Amino acid sequence: FGSVWVLPSPGGAWQRAGFSPESPRFGRVDDMVVFDDDGPGPGQPALYVTRYTNEYWNEPMPPFPPLGFESEAKISKVVDASTVDIVSTSTGAYTSLAVFDADGAGPGPAQLYVGGDFSVGAQSHVHLARLDGTTLTPLGSDDGTLGLKLSVIDEDGAGPNAPMLWVVGNFTHIGGIAATGVARFDGTNWSALGPGLSIQAVNELPVSTLCEFDDDGAGPKPRFVYAGGEFTKAGYADARGIARWDGHYWEPPGAFLNNAVRALVAADVGQGMSLY
Repeated sequence: FGSVWVLPSPGGAWQRAGFSPESPRFGRVDDMVVFDDDGPGPGQPALYVTRYTNEYWNEPMPPFPPLGFESEAKISKVVDASTVDIVSTSTGAYTSLAVFDADGAGPGPAQLYVGGDFSVGAQSHVHLARLDGTTLTPLGSDDGTLGLKLSVIDEDGAGPNAPMLWVVGNFTHIGGIAATGVARFDGTNWSALGPGLSIQAVNELPVSTLCEFDDDGAGPKPRFVYAGGEFTKAGYADARGIARWDGHYWEPPGAFLNNAVRALVAADVGQGMSLY
């Protein structure tokens, strides 16, 4: 467990990608992204993985009482079936990764951002950081009790505005501004998205997934950002599980759903572009 497997070709056999078969007994992989850490340099892109592993060991004689337990979170880099552990922590977990280029087509390189709930040096409960080589730099402290999930969103598509890093969590303030449940970061400054998305239970993430979708294609309506999750309020409106942002306001898109929304994707599977 806590490993990455690769399918080299359709119909082929799954192969372990880089991690040792002697990996700990229990674990998980929370997120993966492809990132080229030297930009236009000669290095090739690599798969970056957030892993959480734990193991315990028992007395070798009956009744096998547990003697110890150990857990560790890592960000690992996989290239050519070999793995390099970049950073690790025994406190918390790295759960989300996003590649974000703050200046778009400008000269600055894309950078790798890490969300979760982890320690950096003596600083505990860090929820967002930038990974520079092997160094994590904490960013945008917030008052939430859970780690952040990250997405890169381009609100106006082919328009003039650059993509931004969106973060979701159970915060009410982040980066020195008031923002509830969701906020965006341009690489320097934070901004709120209206009154945000809120939930009654303080120890749950209000948003599980974000997705851009233009429901009228080339028509006059704006491009929306849809949010799915457990929230009960979107902006000033009641909303259950799904809402959309039009660049100015949150609104529920039609009738309420009966349960939380865990995943959203915009795709054309033969009947035109739709939101699933």
